[in-house]
Formats: sequence, C-alpha cells, structure tokens
Amino acid sequence: MRKTARLVQVGLGVWGRNWASKMVPKVSLAETVAWVDGITAVRDMAIKELALDPKRCFSSLPEALKSYAADGVIGIVPLSAHADVVRSAIQAQKHVLIEKPFAPGTKIAQELVAESAEQGVICHVSQNYRFFPAPRKALELIREGYLGRLWSLDVEFQRYAPGIGYRYYDLPNPILADMSIHHYDLIRMVLGREPNRVICRTWNVPGSPFKFHPCCAALMQFGDIPVTYRGNWMSQGEPTPWAGHWRLDFDEGQLRFTSRVDADMSADADRVWMKKRGETEKPIPLETDNLLGRVGTTDAFCKAILGLPVPQFAATATDNVLSIRLMEAMIQSAESGGSAVDL
Repeated sequence: MRKTARLVQVGLGVWGRNWASKMVPKVSLAETVAWVDGITAVRDMAIKELALDPKRCFSSLPEALKSYAADGVIGIVPLSAHADVVRSAIQAQKHVLIEKPFAPGTKIAQELVAESAEQGVICHVSQNYRFFPAPRKALELIREGYLGRLWSLDVEFQRYAPGIGYRYYDLPNPILADMSIHHYDLIRMVLGREPNRVICRTWNVPGSPFKFHPCCAALMQFGDIPVTYRGNWMSQGEPTPWAGHWRLDFDEGQLRFTSRVDADMSADADRVWMKKRGETEKPIPLETDNLLGRVGTTDAFCKAILGLPVPQFAATATDNVLSIRLMEAMIQSAESGGSAVDL
C-alpha cells in the first residue's frame, strides 16, 4: 500500500495559495503532484510565490490528470465553481475534497452524491470547524449526559468585515450561504440531530460594502431543542472567534465554548467552560493535535483514499447535503420575510 495520496489542487488564488503553502504541506499523507488555475496571471503568481514547478502547473484539470497520475483532487475555488470541480473530478473517477458548501442547493448536491457513489468516488467537504477541540469536547459532554438533558442552544457570531478586502461583498446571501453554513453544520454535529423547522431574517446596515445582507437572526428547531442563531458581519463590537460563542443549557447546568482562531493555525481560541447547578463555572481541559482545521480535513481525505480509519466527524458529501438543506431553508425563510420553513 502506498504511504501517500497523490493530489491535484485546483485553484491558486489567495486562499488556494494559503492551502498550498500552509495547509497541505503539514499533511504527511498528502503528495501534491500538480496545480491548476485557469487564469494565467494567477498561475504565474503562484509559481513565483510558492516556488512551484511550472511543468506541474496547468490551465485545466483534464490537462493535469493527463500529465500526472493522481488519486484525488482538492478544489479551492469560488463558491460558484464548487459543483463544477466536484463533477469534473467524479467524471475523471478521482476522489475529491471541496470547500463548503459543495453545491449551491440540495438538488445539485444530491445529484453529485449519486454520481460519486455510482463511480465509486470518495467526496469529502472541508467543514474545517469540525476539526477543533472545543466543539468535539462539547459533543462528548452532551453524549455523556453529565449535565442531564439539553434544553436549548444559543450561538452568536460577530465580525467587522470592511477593510479586510472580502471577496464576498457581491455574493448573494453572504452570511447564510458562505459564513453561517460553518455554524449550522457545527450545530448539526454537536447536537447529533437534524432540524425540522427554521425561521430566519436578514438585513444590511447603512454604509455597508455588502451588496446583499451580511446580518441574520434565526430560530431553528431541532426536535425538542430550540436553537437561536445570530450572525453579524458588520458588527462594531468585540469580534467573536470564527466559530462564535456557544451557550448550551441543560437540566443540571450550562456549557459554554468558543472555537477557531484565524486561518486554522492553532487552537488558541478554543475554550470550554462548564457550570453545574450550585457550583462555580470551571474551564474544561482540551486535548489537541496538529490536525486542526483544513489540515485535519485534508488528512481525513487522504486517510479515506488510502483506506485508513477516518475520524467520525469528517464531513462526507452525503452528510453535507443536510447542511446544504438547512442553508437552503434559512435562505428561503429570509427571502420570504421570515416565514417558517419546515424541513
């Protein structure tokens, strides 16, 4: 059995170069054999910045796969191109790791899942917030039942976008379709259940560089557990960590956590606190490793390719369809002015 998975990376923009230089090289199971970007200037910049071999840089995926043997494809491209990269990889019978959401809606997502199953292709989605210690510890404590029955969950995310040069300023539904899918995917993982109803409102603020709404408030119902969610990409307040602030209330106490520092580089932002009824709140020790964020998603993808054990929380496309379904329901509710949407 080979010790590495041979990969072709598609996408060499700013974020793609970050993956190529800071994420993939940390994965011992990964061997990048070629890089792809359809824009000549972007390829040239990556070759110069990252000292890539020009002979291994191509303008299209078929061209790269024709020149170099590969097991899988990593797609680091704009949202609008996610589904196209996944379909191209499947048609070439190559396993694929794509960023979230891997498709613009449930229908296309289900089609891609069916196609990947038919071709025997592994399809993973880089839901990198799952690969941090705080939400996994919260999941563990819920399953242990240490605080009894879970009654409710509140999540709040806030950041101030202007001045950062976001490419999301012209993106429809920027908060719901790009940012917040991290959070409701994580909600699904931590709760271990699926939503049955959502109500969502979105808005913009004066002077915002966003063409579409960067702020939202939502109530989701996960069976008998209500979840409130607030997301604000134009907040003037103290920024939360990227995974936000979480508060879970139980029969016998409360659990709080925060997670994910900038750029997946450390677990420094990860904290969990527990307060049992009648006791003082205390921090909970966390175990961590070097497989954080996108490094973790890439490592899990390579393990799947090589037939090695994969973490249970790694997001397959089959699982991610349910996060896309929730995203779609949130958008549908917001576009209707806040009407309830049943799932």
